[in-house]
Amino acid sequence: MKNKMKKIRQRLSTEKINKIYYLHAQGLPNSRIANETDVSISTIRTYLKIKNLKPHHKLTREGILEEITEFFKNDKTIKELAFLYDVSYSTIVLFLKNNGLK
Repeated sequence: MKNKMKKIRQRLSTEKINKIYYLHAQGLPNSRIANETDVSISTIRTYLKIKNLKPHHKLTREGILEEITEFFKNDKTIKELAFLYDVSYSTIVLFLKNNGLK
């Protein structure tokens, strides 16, 4: 019979948990918080859920519509916008459609 490896769960330190909440308060998306804290995105989601905090999405911060509209009107391609905002091509297309820009 093969030995089954059990997933070992480590508790996060209070310092790391506080850093997660701090970075979230700064408006960072979960993926960036995960990179900064070296913790999985699912763990980030779990800790935010404990405090009833919703994730910040890259395209929801204040002034983003005006910013993207300006770039789009100044001939930035969708590919360039996706790279600039660190999102997928389809996310930009959906954002433009939902805001009447495409």
